Amino acid sequence: MFDGRSEDISVGGLLALGPQAFEQATLVQVRFALPMTGQVVDVDATARWVRAAGFRGAVGLEFSVLPVEAYEVVERYVSIMGGE
Repeated sequence: MFDGRSEDISVGGLLALGPQAFEQATLVQVRFALPMTGQVVDVDATARWVRAAGFRGAVGLEFSVLPVEAYEVVERYVSIMGGE
């Protein structure tokens, strides 16, 4: 289990920071609260890149399939925050 915090989110995935990292291409299930609504979702993802520094780690996770409702919330959030 990787217990961390999300730092950045898009409809494609998220950046997670935590006390440890794991191998690139690892398949994981991510549980997180959607921005703006706070609804908790579980999504399958793949670690696309991993950076480890001592006991800390950052991992770029790519969602396998983001449910339509979650996709719409994240897309709206990114738009409001000035992203593309």
